[in-house]
Amino acid sequence: MPYKGGAPAILAVVGGEVASVFLDYVSLKPHVESGKIRLLATTGTQRSPLTPDVPTLSELGFNGFESYGWGALFAPSKTPAPVIAQLHAEVLKALRHPSVISKFQGFGFEVGGTTQPQFAAQFRSDYDRWTSLISKVGVRLD
Repeated sequence: MPYKGGAPAILAVVGGEVASVFLDYVSLKPHVESGKIRLLATTGTQRSPLTPDVPTLSELGFNGFESYGWGALFAPSKTPAPVIAQLHAEVLKALRHPSVISKFQGFGFEVGGTTQPQFAAQFRSDYDRWTSLISKVGVRLD
């Protein structure tokens, strides 16, 4: 059953309207901590350090469901390379600060930090994967 966002889907699980839902941990975390929702599996390629006792879908025999959310900082395409390099260095510096790591983890985020070329490759791979899947199954926007 489609829902218009994570909040209605969470309410449907908590209220017993549906038995399960695929959602990000950040949205589910307060409900997991309160005991209203139980995590069954993660969609990552390996267990999350935030939920080390929760197996991956792959570990449970469901291959091909590997997926995870990410956040990124984008800049206009014509931004000079030295500016991009400086932004990247400063963002990485901030992401490595213990207080920033602690705050992000408190929300349920894993702190990353890849190079711009690594992220560009990941972004392209994700874009191609999801575009192909959407086309294959015939998803249409209403």
